[in-house]
Amino acid sequence: MFSGVPLERVAELIRLALTPVFLIAAVSSMLTLLTARLGRVADQALSLNDERSNVLMRTQRSVAIRYIEARAWLLLVAMALCVVCTLLVTVVISLLYWAQRGTTGLSQTIGLLFVLSIAVLALAMLCLLAEVVLSSAIARILLRDLKRELRQQSAGQSSDAGDPS
Repeated sequence: MFSGVPLERVAELIRLALTPVFLIAAVSSMLTLLTARLGRVADQALSLNDERSNVLMRTQRSVAIRYIEARAWLLLVAMALCVVCTLLVTVVISLLYWAQRGTTGLSQTIGLLFVLSIAVLALAMLCLLAEVVLSSAIARILLRDLKRELRQQSAGQSSDAGDPS
């Protein structure tokens, strides 16, 4: 396959092919992170359906469900974009191989596909950022409501403590 090709040329081909593989490894790590976050979203959805959970009132529950649905959608879009990014990078690797084998006219296509793969990865990162923003927003809302509920309970207990009956 590489007979008659100088060792430097083979080394260059390997370097060109391995560089995008590191990008695939990074995207794989991001997919692992997204999968873990999606698992937490699913756990939150299940806990909202738990009848024993009386912490959330009906309106709080519906708001939480809308946030959970939005978070799940963003995570799924981010995952899909990561997969598309990986597929584009694998095409780039294949085209790099063919370009090194002497197929001409591929440099513009390779460059375009690589830039497209990076843009898709950037979109996936933006989806992850939006999901994190939603996650922190619902956490702030729930904590605010829980603090208000605790203040109301402590105010009710202190007024009961002062009642001599």
